[in-house]
Amino acid sequence: MFELIVTRLHRKVIALLVVVTAILTATVYTLSSPATEPEVTGRLGEHYARLLAPAVEKSDKQEINRILASMTADEDIILAAVYSLQGERVARQGSPETLVALLREDAHRVSKLSPIAIETQTVAYLHWLTSPKTSK
Repeated sequence: MFELIVTRLHRKVIALLVVVTAILTATVYTLSSPATEPEVTGRLGEHYARLLAPAVEKSDKQEINRILASMTADEDIILAAVYSLQGERVARQGSPETLVALLREDAHRVSKLSPIAIETQTVAYLHWLTSPKTSK
């Protein structure tokens, strides 16, 4: 029984750490981005956050996963996930590897975070990991 409680607590702590790390990474990235950085990054998060808001409000995991899958269809997006305000992962699509393992593979990958809001109230967070753009 004790081991089960510790395991559940451990999972919640890890989920919370992932969300906090994503928030800090997004903040540092935003503060350190050069002025010439394209605005597409912000628009992408805002776009998908708007699409996800009704599904998050209804707790429709099937629709959330469908939207995340469409997001990860972009070759530059490695994974996308939705986290509750408490840091629990609601849904995830993309690479099955852990965030830490993906960042270790390529330090140039960028972790991004966008709030999902209903009216003016943030209800969840959209987190995604991108690869640097490659010239084709």
